[in-house]
Amino acid sequence: MMERSVTMTLLSDAIFGSGMSIPGGEDISVKLDETGAPYLSGSTFKGLLRESVENWLDWEARADRADVLEQLFGADGDWNGSPGTRRVFVSPLTLAPGQRLGDLLGQRTFTSIDPETGTVREGTLRVASCVRKGTVFQGQISFAAEDQALVESALLCIEYLGTSRTRGFGRVRFSVGEAVRRQSVPETTGSGDCLRYGVELLENVRVTDLDGSHNTFLEGKRWIPSSAVRGAVLSRLARQNQAWFEANKTVLLQEVCFTDLIPGNPGTKPAIPVPMGFYEGKLKNNFHSLLVEEDVRPGTKRAKLGSFCTLEEQGGKLWIRGWSPKLGADTRINLDMQNKGGDKPGGLFQTGHLLRGQKAEGMVLFSDGCGPELKNRIVEAFCEENGALRLGANIHAGFGLCQLTEAKWCPEAPEAAAYGFRTGDSVPETLYMMLLSPLMLLDEAGEPRGMDRAWLGAQLGGVKVNELLCATTVAQQSGFNRTFGTRLPIRTFYQPGSMFRIDCESAPSLDCLKQMERAGLGVCREEGWGRVLFLRNLPDIRGRFERTDEGETSKGQRKAASKRRVRAEWLLDEGRAKKLRGKLSKSQLGSVQELLTFAAAHPEPQKRINGIFEGWMTDSAGGINPAKRDLYTPVQNYINSVLEGADLPDSASEWSTQERLELLIDLIRVSRKEGKDNGKL
Repeated sequence: MMERSVTMTLLSDAIFGSGMSIPGGEDISVKLDETGAPYLSGSTFKGLLRESVENWLDWEARADRADVLEQLFGADGDWNGSPGTRRVFVSPLTLAPGQRLGDLLGQRTFTSIDPETGTVREGTLRVASCVRKGTVFQGQISFAAEDQALVESALLCIEYLGTSRTRGFGRVRFSVGEAVRRQSVPETTGSGDCLRYGVELLENVRVTDLDGSHNTFLEGKRWIPSSAVRGAVLSRLARQNQAWFEANKTVLLQEVCFTDLIPGNPGTKPAIPVPMGFYEGKLKNNFHSLLVEEDVRPGTKRAKLGSFCTLEEQGGKLWIRGWSPKLGADTRINLDMQNKGGDKPGGLFQTGHLLRGQKAEGMVLFSDGCGPELKNRIVEAFCEENGALRLGANIHAGFGLCQLTEAKWCPEAPEAAAYGFRTGDSVPETLYMMLLSPLMLLDEAGEPRGMDRAWLGAQLGGVKVNELLCATTVAQQSGFNRTFGTRLPIRTFYQPGSMFRIDCESAPSLDCLKQMERAGLGVCREEGWGRVLFLRNLPDIRGRFERTDEGETSKGQRKAASKRRVRAEWLLDEGRAKKLRGKLSKSQLGSVQELLTFAAAHPEPQKRINGIFEGWMTDSAGGINPAKRDLYTPVQNYINSVLEGADLPDSASEWSTQERLELLIDLIRVSRKEGKDNGKL
């Protein structure tokens, strides 16, 4: 394949419609990326090029016109794609460097004139956003060497694009540049039965998640499935040497396991799904595991830790460092639906995707039956085309391009080495097993079933399992077999991150645990399913990990995290809430909260607070009302004591008056929210 850079210059204003509008602002919006910059999508670019190639072939009166179009761009309605090697790949056209975004966008207005009166027809004013003349966009295009003259000639013939071409919009000039230079393929190091590799997403990656999709929105997965990587690598192997592939197909499909590509890991430790079963309070305190404590603490809810995580040690304790990949979505038009009309005119729908610029990591696991030749061929397949991989959907229209950034051989799966039991460790009777990938178990009749103690004990070497406690979720998944053109059966499985606490009568051997981690459980293991990990220190996890985007914990963040923990502990002390509340009713306590909020903006807040309390205790005759004095004086004294530094933790000695006022306001909020009144619980 030849890969060339492409430059597109706007010779007039252009409207790259996104299909969306802004009520009261504009009726046609320009297509913008996640940074707010305009771009031409790969599907639009591909459609323009296909139309131009078709015209060029007509001008030449080529007899093989239909065959050439199908080999270069695929057949209409053919989801399987062309099996040939002449397919054209295009990227989105994005802004060239050195242009100011604020100078590139403008607005144009349109109206319709009534031919009878010569005046503006009522209700026809339209406002459209446009990209200004002179803006330059860049991208890439890949094609077979035999098609170079055809593709480049057709590309130079594209003169107009976008909306309102007949009104002078969208005139462009294309030019083809030099060959695109990719970074060198990384050297593969180490040895073992696990190939750990990393990629960078050069384009958005689209893999549909049917579970989260609905009528007009196709949700994108938060990871790149192992099946996508497996298909790309095995296709390359089949293309490189068909005879060798046929001879080794069984080993490749049964003895080689590809794992999901997990994006967004900001650190160096291997990423794993977030373990289920963790709960926390509303103030991110009271962090605990359901599996360890066997129950949920009152006032807590499921902890929001992200989609994936690493386990980090700091201060002699273990913390969960979670994150979620960056996702985006774009609007598309279903032309079939648009032409049919009916109840859904226009056929607009949205599709989600993983955003470009993220890095992802995955693994290839080999069984003992895989020899050096097979491993080397897998590495060669990854390194083909200078390490470029195209994964997911719409790979010919500006999606799915990834670049190999690292490849390293490991003796075992990195998650097991980082978080599992190590050689020489003592295995306890209580084990915590986490699913790294979906797990589907079948009974003797081939029907899905759940985890049970007897079966699990047999997998652990015949030990007796006294109790099995779990924190899990299940889901269903189907698919489509393109070879046979049929739907796949629905599969019910435990989702990744599901946790099982296994209380054994006697501790199983370390070799048995390692064998389960290597071989996995259940069915579909060759697809990466059934991978498990025995966490050696789950009870030691104390909470979420606070870090910067660069991955280094700053002093400011550590101080802020420490302050949040101190505040949470202070606020939830029940005796302290009683001191502040005294004998006040809810409405009177609300008045005190308003007083503290008002005093926080006063130059002398404590003086202002004492003055208002004195006014509350004064009767109409100007004297002190004994009943009101007994009611308000304890509350006033406690507020003054906190402002003067009493009843505060030692670490809060440097807190400002404003911070102490905010602390008192939060204490009132907590007290009122819990429904406490008149000093009674």
